[in-house]
Amino acid sequence: MTNQRPAGVTILAMIHLIGGVLTVGVSAIVFGGIFNADAAATPGTEISTRELLAASVVIFISGLAGLFTSYGLFNLKGWGRILAIVFTFINVIYSLINLFKAVNIVGAFVGIFFSGFILYYLNTVSVKRAFGRV
Repeated sequence: MTNQRPAGVTILAMIHLIGGVLTVGVSAIVFGGIFNADAAATPGTEISTRELLAASVVIFISGLAGLFTSYGLFNLKGWGRILAIVFTFINVIYSLINLFKAVNIVGAFVGIFFSGFILYYLNTVSVKRAFGRV
């Protein structure tokens, strides 16, 4: 028996797909910056090649994780749902840090609200059933 994918899961999968593609693209831009870092640096703001390479790798891995999560959600894999929950929880932590540092208070509240809604949604009976968890 094939489970029907809920519309909300499809939307979350698309968000992870778009985010993953954009993040991998950003990692390519940062990686490309390695070759121009010395030429474009303003005195006192130099970023080492090692720092740019590390940033590029971290951003690339983050993008791949988003793509992997998207695949799992599209195909109703249990691990895809778990990854989406983990990444959403990480977003809650990030939003709380921004809230307490008063970096972007409105953005922090919006992030917490949407993340809370996504966490709730991914734990509803109908979504768990679609992933074969109930």
